[in-house]
Amino acid sequence: DSDDADAIVSYSNETRRPVPSEPQWSFGRRLLAGQVMPEPIFKLFNSDQIRFFSPEEMQEFPVDGILNFFESSFGQTLWRLLNEKKLPTDRTKRLAEINKYPTPLPSVEVLTTLANLRPQKGQIQPAAVDQELEVWLGPLPEVKATSAKKTAPKEKKTSDTVDELTDWIKKEEIPLFPDDFLFNIPEADQTTYSFAGQLKIIDTFFNQVVLTDQNQNEISVEGTSQAEALVLLSSYRSGKVSLPQDEAETIVILERYLEQLRTLQKRLLQHATTTWPDKKAAPLVRTVWNKFPVPDYDQLFRR
Repeated sequence: DSDDADAIVSYSNETRRPVPSEPQWSFGRRLLAGQVMPEPIFKLFNSDQIRFFSPEEMQEFPVDGILNFFESSFGQTLWRLLNEKKLPTDRTKRLAEINKYPTPLPSVEVLTTLANLRPQKGQIQPAAVDQELEVWLGPLPEVKATSAKKTAPKEKKTSDTVDELTDWIKKEEIPLFPDDFLFNIPEADQTTYSFAGQLKIIDTFFNQVVLTDQNQNEISVEGTSQAEALVLLSSYRSGKVSLPQDEAETIVILERYLEQLRTLQKRLLQHATTTWPDKKAAPLVRTVWNKFPVPDYDQLFRR
């Protein structure tokens, strides 16, 4: 019934798929919404973690939360599944486009949290939004775009692909550790270390750890996690770096940084598989990843 306010698409395998009931969409458009979403996304709908909100309801939501949600790879996937038009890059125009239709969103609590995310280098990082969404929604479904006729990706020259992936990751703006994660820690509560090249732990006595750099300069730190963070840092940068004096805070910001990198790596691999088969894409991603000032690809993802 096209006037049913709570329409559900049911399938023979007992999957129940919600159809948005708002009258602004024709029933055919609403039925399409119930058909095009892959199963992993429908699990979020069936558990009410994601649902359609009308433009009127969205007026009460935090604007930055809505906009930041659609900065995430998951939000962009939802939009592409239901809309032929791409979202404008300008945030004012983007909000106007979103407010034209009933739109799939997480709860207002989640959007409020997303609204409070701090920009890095003037921009909200998609990886940071995805990471916050995973805290609330669990592991986000990885959905690849599909078409009626499946064909193998057309392979490009390896050199062209490496250049393309390099440009892609530059646009994503890799987070800088620890600099981008110290904004709420006063300078008085930070300790600055200086070193040249790779650090090695040479001695541990209770909670006191001694490290040495490639010039044989020694650094003494309190806490094994603090020392391990410095060792990881020294694998891709040198000079002066500051860490929280509180080892527990170092653990928190380091894990947040690593999670953002893991999310970025997954998105980079997904992007690469649009051109290369999975087995060939992985080595290319590793090559591109290791060109940047980040922990070594294999070292990072063994953690």
